[in-house]
Amino acid sequence: MQRLRAYDEVDAGGTVTFTAQYRATPTPTVKWFKDEEEVRATERHQLDDDQSNGIIRLTICDVLEADEGAYKCKVENREGVASTTGYLSVAGTVAARCQVSPPGDCTLIQGCLQ
Repeated sequence: MQRLRAYDEVDAGGTVTFTAQYRATPTPTVKWFKDEEEVRATERHQLDDDQSNGIIRLTICDVLEADEGAYKCKVENREGVASTTGYLSVAGTVAARCQVSPPGDCTLIQGCLQ
């Protein structure tokens, strides 16, 4: 199994992709974990498994401070188990910004404060 990068840093509000690759027969199940809790596909978490070449990806969009932690990819079939772990560090914070137009009228927009 090709290993994840040991350490990734991304700005809050940004996007990060973890990529690994496996070769396994029979076709394995692939699971991602953050701090030992399974990561499921959501609006912000995209899980890709290209079984034709064994490339697997976890993409996290609109990264939050809470996304910081250890990410593990686990590949398992009846022949065995392989896993690799990398750490995500999040820089800055995501906050609401205020755009004023006209004065006194405030619209909240998701943004990144660095």
